[in-house]
Amino acid sequence: MTKPIRAQSPLKFLAPHFNPLVLAAIYRLLPFYLRAQCQIERVEGENSEILVDCYRRFQAGQLRFLLAYRHSSTNDPPSLIHYLHTNLPKMAANEGISLNKPVFGYFLYDRGIPLWAGPVANWLLPAIGGVPVIRGRPDFGCLRTLRHLYVRGQFPLAIAPEGYTNGHGELVSRLELGCAQTSFWCVEDLVAAGENQQVSIVPIGVRYQYLENPWPKIWQLCRAIERECGFPPGDGANRQLENSLSSREWNPAQQLTPEEEALLYPKLLRIAEYLLEQMESFYRRFHTAIQLEEQAAKLANLSPIEGLTLRLQGLMDAVLKMLEGYLQMQPHSGRNALATRDRNLIERAHDIEDTVWDWIYRRDVDIQTLSDVERGLADLVASEAHQHLWHMRWVENFVVVTGHYLQNKPTARRFAETLLMINALIHEITGKGQARPAIAPQKAIITVAEPLDVTARWHSTYQRDGAAKKQAVRELTSTLKKSLESMTNP
Repeated sequence: MTKPIRAQSPLKFLAPHFNPLVLAAIYRLLPFYLRAQCQIERVEGENSEILVDCYRRFQAGQLRFLLAYRHSSTNDPPSLIHYLHTNLPKMAANEGISLNKPVFGYFLYDRGIPLWAGPVANWLLPAIGGVPVIRGRPDFGCLRTLRHLYVRGQFPLAIAPEGYTNGHGELVSRLELGCAQTSFWCVEDLVAAGENQQVSIVPIGVRYQYLENPWPKIWQLCRAIERECGFPPGDGANRQLENSLSSREWNPAQQLTPEEEALLYPKLLRIAEYLLEQMESFYRRFHTAIQLEEQAAKLANLSPIEGLTLRLQGLMDAVLKMLEGYLQMQPHSGRNALATRDRNLIERAHDIEDTVWDWIYRRDVDIQTLSDVERGLADLVASEAHQHLWHMRWVENFVVVTGHYLQNKPTARRFAETLLMINALIHEITGKGQARPAIAPQKAIITVAEPLDVTARWHSTYQRDGAAKKQAVRELTSTLKKSLESMTNP
């Protein structure tokens, strides 16, 4: 039975307190975790000599830097930790360079993780150098800690500039400005202290390749999803497609043949159409605050894929508006501003999450001094607010979904990513909570790009005035995004 949600005191900032013994234990367990939980058999590196030199200079007191890594999957952090611990020291040794151990980085994590992962995560993440951040509002405790660690920390920082996992290994989401801004602050603090260390951002690409033919498992997952949607059993065309996918010689870059795509792609469209119809019907019937835009005229001239994308975007916008209305998020300047043309769906979702937390972790009252009646009402508010998080979660997970991602490049990786996202949504709806289906053994590939010189940008642009600061942050973020995109599918 689900544990009831009760009103609680405000969330405390979990200050990092790095413990090398805890990290050593993580290192011992990590290879088993990667194989058992992530299906990652090995981790490889590309351009590792760049990062070796950065760590050498960092440990010599010549450089402060930030690792800005792609984060499409929950497999990324453990893969990167393993790479820093295992691959990088070996590369350094081959070059005659001895790096001080551990080769590691302080990292940023969502403050919500310990809330669902439990007390172990509440203790473990700070013990290995994690810095928590509350999404959706300025988190001053986090910012102060990051700023201090960037300048004085034992390790570099490691931050995912996308801010969340989008489930698309070859699609970089919009980047947050934090990596650029904290890097400029680091230069500023070093200059104020009279120190001349250089500051750089090192873009890190993380991608995966299947080591065995994944199509049989992808096919099984597709058929399982069809059954959960109530579709009838397949016919001869299904058996023909299954045999074709299972017997092919595996090549990671290989795409479907036109004949295979003509059989498999419509199955995915059918699943997507069914789920979208069910979700639209659900919200129209049971959530009267939802006002779905009448889109018939717009859909008339669109392809099936474009039509599904438009309907999905409209549904997500309507769901967020419903939540914003329930949570009384009135339009005003600040973190709880309602939707405007320059506010994207993911920012609104994070604002909603933060407001829900305010209704659970109360900053406006002292929970300990409430009467029984007041406490009961506060618990009711917390419970109802928490239930609304479900709607925000599925929107957050589908923000970047478009049919074009798969249509433009029908590879096994993209089919698997799409089906896994759909499967996760179905299990959230049904409450089955099954483990993520295993597809095939894979390898993680960590790619290091050329560092971005923040110090030079600070001297040339950032320090001039307020407008120049904003321009420099935007330009550095744009350059970082282009660098990450260049490594998604080299």
